[in-house]
Amino acid sequence: MSNRDYFPCNLQKACHALWCVKVCGWSLTKTAFRLEVSEGTISHIVRGKRFRGAYPLPLPEDRAV
Repeated sequence: MSNRDYFPCNLQKACHALWCVKVCGWSLTKTAFRLEVSEGTISHIVRGKRFRGAYPLPLPEDRAV
């Protein structure tokens, strides 16, 4: 099994991740916990290695802190 089975990510989550890290200043760990994605995936998104077309997108109100 690949890690993607355990920590699914899509473009929308990638956009939310960028919002959390770049705009809100959250750590990779907090972002990964809130979005239920692995911390390594968040790191790859922030560094542009995955989901290159992602852009910062605010979290829906029910997910915001």
